[in-house]
Amino acid sequence: MIRKVVLPLVFLAGTALAAFLALRAGLPGILKALGQVGWTGFALMTVVQVLSLVLCAGAWRVVSEAASLPAYAAARWVRDGASNLLGFIPAFGEVISARALTLLGGGGGQAAAASTVVDVAVETMTEALFAMIGVALLLGRLDPAQAKAWLGITVVGAVPLLALYVLSRHPGALAAGERALAAIARLLGFSHAFASGGLTPAIQALNGRSNRILVASVLHLAAWFGSALQIWLAARGLSHPVSLTDSVVIASLVCAARSAFFLVPMAAGVQEGAFLVVGKLVGVDASTAIALSLALRARDVVIGAPGMLFWYLTEGRRIWSPGVHA
Repeated sequence: MIRKVVLPLVFLAGTALAAFLALRAGLPGILKALGQVGWTGFALMTVVQVLSLVLCAGAWRVVSEAASLPAYAAARWVRDGASNLLGFIPAFGEVISARALTLLGGGGGQAAAASTVVDVAVETMTEALFAMIGVALLLGRLDPAQAKAWLGITVVGAVPLLALYVLSRHPGALAAGERALAAIARLLGFSHAFASGGLTPAIQALNGRSNRILVASVLHLAAWFGSALQIWLAARGLSHPVSLTDSVVIASLVCAARSAFFLVPMAAGVQEGAFLVVGKLVGVDASTAIALSLALRARDVVIGAPGMLFWYLTEGRRIWSPGVHA
């Protein structure tokens, strides 16, 4: 019921909200701002996003080192594409990226799934840290009432992220998560690759690699700062460019808002609303804020769609080619 009815309805409501916010901000102003971003700005932010993806792939590889960096980068490409474009099923992107890593030589399904769980936990922990950095940079320009409100918003956004990291180290929570992953894998038709029973010990073994977890955290945090760099690059051609500090504020607090409403597929409407609210705090007008959000969504399509095609071809090769198994 949730997958077939509730999540699509939430997505439609979010899309309607995004459309309403765009209309309210003024379509002519949005189109003008998008024109100011230009193809050069869009190309630069796309390149930085690809570099951030490679950083995330490197962090994932540091956790387990079961395959080459290109294999992890391809699997991460699949994860981001699925999460950004087909995020109607919770953890959908994570499960098929683990599957892709298996097909690309990243060990058995259990090993790939275990490394994915640990990598996601580390990434969410650094996302919470990034949100806290953003609100810290913002507090100096807010009055006490606004500062209190934004601290509360950041806490609401950071709590589920930190909770996920803590739960990834709790045996009982890991067992429940293992059952959930197996259920999602069954929906996708490859439950044999995620047979229950050995995932929890594998995750605990990876969690014991403290030095590797620290290196992965640094790489993920660098990738989060890459998202701020993209906003700065996109805004360079605007009549009122955004400073690097303000870009960090916008990127981090938009991430916090997306995390607080993580059940909304693809953050439809949530991202646009967050850009409007945070943009206003740092002096970005409504049409420009919506234009920046739309530029990020266009970037996700440009990078994510080929990732999905790569995934379909990879799975198709296994299904249709004689003698190819996974």
